[in-house]
Amino acid sequence: MAIAPNRVSEINSFKDLEGRTIGVVSRGGAAEAMVLFLMKKHGADGKKVQFAVLGPNIYEPVRLGQVDAAWVSEPALSLLVKQGGRALVNFMETDDAEKYLGGRYEFMGVSVRTAEIAERREQMRALVRALEKGLGRLQTAEPQQITASLPHQLLEGVDTAELTEIFGRYRASLYPTQGVEDPRCTARRSPG
Repeated sequence: MAIAPNRVSEINSFKDLEGRTIGVVSRGGAAEAMVLFLMKKHGADGKKVQFAVLGPNIYEPVRLGQVDAAWVSEPALSLLVKQGGRALVNFMETDDAEKYLGGRYEFMGVSVRTAEIAERREQMRALVRALEKGLGRLQTAEPQQITASLPHQLLEGVDTAELTEIFGRYRASLYPTQGVEDPRCTARRSPG
C-alpha cells in the first residue's frame, strides 16, 4: 500500500485511511478486500474509505496525489518512494507479511483438490522439487542475469537498472527455496 507523496505526513496507520480515497484497479478485487481486512484488523472503519477505480495505470494518480493511497506493484512502489511517497505496508517484505498476515505472502504454490491429494501427491512432490531447483537458482543468479532472461517485450520502456535492483532486493523474501506441504497457509484466515 503506497501512500501518495503529498499524504505521507498524514497517513501513518490504517486508522488514518478513514475519510481517504484509495486507488484500486477495479472494485471487488483483492486490493479492496485487503484494504478492508487490514482496516478492520486495526480498528478502522472501512465504510469511511472511498475507492477510486483507476485501472492498471495506477502509478500516476498516486504520484500526483489524486488519490491518497493505492496498492501498487514494483517498480511503481520504488518510483513513488523516490518521489517522496512511502509504503504503509509492503507484503514483499517478509517482516510486514509476518506482522500483518501472520506469514509470508506467497506468490506461488502448487495446489490440488482435496479429493485428489492422495492420488496426486507424487505429482505434486515432483513439481515442488522442480520449483525448488529453479528457485534455488534464482537466489544464486546475479540480478543482472534475471533481468537479462526476461523476454524483451516485458522490458519495453523499463529502467532495467532499477528493475535489476528490485530483483536483488526482494528475491529472498518473494521466492522461498524450500517447498513444503503447509496446511497452515490454507487455514490462515483470508481477507475475503
